[in-house]
Amino acid sequence: EDADGEVPPELAGLAEKVIIMTHIDTDNIAGIEASSGGDLHVISGAAFNEVIVNGQYQPVLDLNADEWYRFRMVYAATESELTITMGDCDMSLIAK
Repeated sequence: EDADGEVPPELAGLAEKVIIMTHIDTDNIAGIEASSGGDLHVISGAAFNEVIVNGQYQPVLDLNADEWYRFRMVYAATESELTITMGDCDMSLIAK
């Protein structure tokens, strides 16, 4: 929760969407793990190099047109960066 006065009133009342994005690259993770002296093995045996969102691969987020939302986003990765675009939507950064 936000402390009183921490967020402008026009933003504090917006519907919130929490989005946790995780980049999973099994080859990279196995390399990091091996260099640390561990003995972990890739469970599936198949390489996977994708971003999952809230634990799902390619999820769908339902939003209403002409409605403002407050997105709380986290991106976790070992060696990559992410650029987020929202098409023609207006966006403002509140904090980082």
